[in-house]
Amino acid sequence: MIPDIQFMQDSFRRFNAEIFGGELPVPAFLLSNGRSFQGKCIFTRRGNTVCNPKIRLSICFDLPLREWEDVMIHEMLHLRIALIPECKETPHGPTFMRMMREINSKFGRNLSVSYREPAASSSQSSSSSSQSSSALEGIADGPIRRHYICLGVTPGGRPVVFRAAASRMFKVWDVQERFPDIKSRIWIGSLDPRLERIPKALEPRFYFLPDVNEWKDILSSAFALYRRGSTIGPGTRATLTDWLKEYCPALLPD
Repeated sequence: MIPDIQFMQDSFRRFNAEIFGGELPVPAFLLSNGRSFQGKCIFTRRGNTVCNPKIRLSICFDLPLREWEDVMIHEMLHLRIALIPECKETPHGPTFMRMMREINSKFGRNLSVSYREPAASSSQSSSSSSQSSSALEGIADGPIRRHYICLGVTPGGRPVVFRAAASRMFKVWDVQERFPDIKSRIWIGSLDPRLERIPKALEPRFYFLPDVNEWKDILSSAFALYRRGSTIGPGTRATLTDWLKEYCPALLPD
């Protein structure tokens, strides 16, 4: 289905009552021709007050009804968190992740920090963390980008990672295989915007994982990549799962 304004109004009314206790202010509902996102929550902040909230959906994606509902709830959750004055986190920070899991568990939804369209996603930081006397605009979800990640394990069993620039994928794919301090590695693709925190490298440069629990969540929506000659493409989640079981079971998603 392609979303329309009526769908947005009906969905907002329903989920505001069922999930958010009727606490959300009614935003403006907008449609977009943008292909780099499925949904955005936009608002203006004056001090601790959220003004002029808007939810925008793209009409460039034909998704099942239930997936569009999840996109709407995702954006509504951004609005709910924006209303918490003391919450100054990034858009998909700990509060968002905790509340997202609660919604998925309690209401049987399938919300994610990344959209399921095979393009990739990232998120711009919301300006809600900034303080100013002037109006500030917050954008909860930004353009969709691919992330190419090499996940490795040291001989001592510590997981390490680096994020490759797309333009250098073939070069770093070859070079990283010669790293003597990496016991095993696997290339993965992900849409998770949290991977923006990892510096994008032109040469292999591994970093220890700062938060194993967060990476378990990131890897729950990642997939293995394969290379055949001059082609690099998406493989399967099963390949990634098998690798994790053998080399790094601590990162297996719950």
